[in-house]
Amino acid sequence: MVREFGASFALEEKHLPKYHEELINFSITRCPLIHPSVMFRSSVFYDGIRYPEHTILTEDMALWFLLLNKGYRFANINEILLDYRLNGGTINRRKGFNKSDE
Repeated sequence: MVREFGASFALEEKHLPKYHEELINFSITRCPLIHPSVMFRSSVFYDGIRYPEHTILTEDMALWFLLLNKGYRFANINEILLDYRLNGGTINRRKGFNKSDE
């Protein structure tokens, strides 16, 4: 969970699905994780996994899909882990697939 602030569209609490199966279904249309709050085991890197560099997706979504494809399990913690400042430029930075054209 994250608490957003600094913009009229900020959410007091942003909740995402908690359990692995819910996260998989959610990831079809939206990012299932709040990137700055993500934690994972270092064994991911020992397994040779890295951020994909050549992708039509943003690198974080491409990494989540790669991890899911390799059988890693995801979960979200239902407590606020991050206070996240938003501003007018936030929406422009989050413009989905168009972001890959930049």
